[in-house]
Amino acid sequence: MRVGAECVFLGRSTLDLLYQVPEFPREDTKIMATRSLAQCGGPALNAAVTFAFLGGLAHLISAVGRGGTSEIVKAELQRYGVRLTDMCDDEGFSPPVSSVVINAASGSRTIFNAPALPFGQAAEFPIPSAPLLLADGFYVSETLAILGGFRERGGVICLDGGSWKPETEALLPLVSIAICSERFQPPGIRTIEETLDYLAARGISYAAITRGKSPIAGCDRGHRFSIAIEPVDAVDTLAAGDILHGAFCWYFLRGENFEDSLRAAAKIATLSVRFFGGREWMAHFDREGR
Repeated sequence: MRVGAECVFLGRSTLDLLYQVPEFPREDTKIMATRSLAQCGGPALNAAVTFAFLGGLAHLISAVGRGGTSEIVKAELQRYGVRLTDMCDDEGFSPPVSSVVINAASGSRTIFNAPALPFGQAAEFPIPSAPLLLADGFYVSETLAILGGFRERGGVICLDGGSWKPETEALLPLVSIAICSERFQPPGIRTIEETLDYLAARGISYAAITRGKSPIAGCDRGHRFSIAIEPVDAVDTLAAGDILHGAFCWYFLRGENFEDSLRAAAKIATLSVRFFGGREWMAHFDREGR
């Protein structure tokens, strides 16, 4: 890849309220957080910020609007140099707010998502000209024609499969690369091997299943492989998957193969969980040694 090449990230943007606690609270109790943070989030947004930080031109297509918290999201995207195409230029719409409880003992996160606000018909915009597009599975019905046009003109679509969603079935025929979490389970599928078989049968040449601190299971055009994850003391795992996706896009567009791109991206995701919030890792990233 030439430095400055572009990747499109299509999907969800949120405002995340993070609370680190000594242990997950029991029902009907109060607990004092040891740390708290408000930051922008969402799978597509976090991946776009990561890609831009690593040196790429990130183009985020998302619903941000002009409501109360919209300017916070826009300001963070501008800070990291992420170009925004707003699907919802509506003063009554704001990105949904998520509350996230992070267990200080394990780094695990529990997310409380607010219902997504309806915003009517998505704004019209041209088919992006980038070589790669990462879709997180949100807003598929609103953007299916754009995704189809992107694929028809030769663009490669990578699925960030955090979980199986009702619209995933319509998206899969357009996908060439799928990087999914172990919670991504198509109907009737129970094991990771079955998931990889399912994706291969749908014509997806490159697929991987992330499993937290357990090894990544991957398939490159029929060749199965595994990537070990370096053991670390995790502080916050909230954005690790999103960071992995953004970093993968960066390395893959540089010309590295699927497995090596995943391996490099996993190192960055592992670095990120050592710190609180989804951006602190950037101050500790060694660009030469990854």
